[in-house]
Amino acid sequence: MFVDIELSAYMPDRGGAPHPEDPGYLVDAENVRPTPNGYMVQPLNEDVASGTAATETVLEGVTIRENGWLVVGGSSVLEISSDTGQTWSNVSRTTAYSTPSDWDFALFDEHLIACSSANEPQEKSTNDAVGTLFADLAGGPPKAAYCARVRDHLVLGNLDEGTGNDERIVAWSSIGNPEDWPTAGSASALAFQSGRQEMSSDLGEVRGLIGGEKFGIVFQEGGITRMTYVGGDVQYRFDIFEKEEGLQFDGTNRPHGPVWVNGITYFMTLRGVFATDGYTVKNLSLGSCVESIFADRYDHPDGGIVSTSDGVYDPIKQQIIWTYLIGGSVRRGLIYSIPLNRFASISFAGSNVDTLVGGVLGAGVTPGPFCFVTSSKILQTFTDITAIEIAIQTGYIELAPGRRVQITGAHLYGANIGTPTMGIKVADDYANVDIDQDSFTAMTAPAREILFNARKTGRFVAFRITGTQNADAVIKGIRIYYEGTSAR
Repeated sequence: MFVDIELSAYMPDRGGAPHPEDPGYLVDAENVRPTPNGYMVQPLNEDVASGTAATETVLEGVTIRENGWLVVGGSSVLEISSDTGQTWSNVSRTTAYSTPSDWDFALFDEHLIACSSANEPQEKSTNDAVGTLFADLAGGPPKAAYCARVRDHLVLGNLDEGTGNDERIVAWSSIGNPEDWPTAGSASALAFQSGRQEMSSDLGEVRGLIGGEKFGIVFQEGGITRMTYVGGDVQYRFDIFEKEEGLQFDGTNRPHGPVWVNGITYFMTLRGVFATDGYTVKNLSLGSCVESIFADRYDHPDGGIVSTSDGVYDPIKQQIIWTYLIGGSVRRGLIYSIPLNRFASISFAGSNVDTLVGGVLGAGVTPGPFCFVTSSKILQTFTDITAIEIAIQTGYIELAPGRRVQITGAHLYGANIGTPTMGIKVADDYANVDIDQDSFTAMTAPAREILFNARKTGRFVAFRITGTQNADAVIKGIRIYYEGTSAR
């Protein structure tokens, strides 16, 4: 007898226990990505060929589609590459920058704005030559950690003015002019609709801004607020719609991670992966990977998350990747497929992957819509590297409810599958069910390339598939050969 088990969602929160309604769920899905027809290999990071290093370790970056610039902020510099990381120009202002904890970027028409709480907001026109230096943004704006365009205002958040509660303040420029900042509360400010708002003290510091045409979103450490333009003397209405989830900050790792895609903002915290439309918040990872990855409940090797960092959207594959730190030193990635509402994981090539930058850069780049820079300061792209190491592990499958069976063989089905390594383990009762990645018995491969022999008897069976696969491999499921037994 045989049965085909289609690989389904990555849901290690189920702990490996049999789930008859969804027998093919996964407890490990590394370096693969979910697709409508199975799991394909996830492109991995690789240095841009012949690229040179940026001057300093990159803290944050942005791509400008209009002119193909990649703009990055380092520990004391702003740099631009117009040739996809082949060369870099230091475009810092003439006065040296104080050391920032991070940079944030926003576009307002031709104005490219760069903010860090340690320095005055910076501005450079996207119409300028690539080597033109940044300069202090005109109009006397406050220092701020975050920036975004909301309607026709440049909005700054988490200010640094020395008043004691600056970290909870958002302020906005004159309408239609990011270079005009009248004194707050003055007649000029009212006339040109410039203002500021102190956010709720219950929710902590401002930790992120998302711009928008209809409204903006203000992230605090313990909640989220919608800011809606209403005009007149009020200018903006602030409505708190979330008082549980926000963006935490541990003092050393940046809380960057909100990713805006088609009106929805996706963000990752130490408690899960969430999405908001500006009115409600939905936990996307509840029941799938919160316990195992974030709380380390099952002693899973990917567990013990320490902090989160950047998030970036892949518009070609319609997925988001976030980086997160485990064990204090190892940085990994979590993949979320938007159309499929499914997760997978990625173990970056090399180490110290930290800063992700979105956007497709110039022609001639190796395929991959993401660009990011490691601590080696070299630009990298996600590319379809030949022979990527993958790992797929199923939860336990109960083939004959209440009875033991003898497994005689198994093979993968899909398309363009290379020669994998398959392992098997069985359990007779729930007490022996786990998601550990060890204790698997290697299955032997006879003449047929992807058919494996095994002689294992038990009530529940789990499989682990490892080894290298090429970028065009599609792993859809496992065909399991077995014989029934009379033993219960």
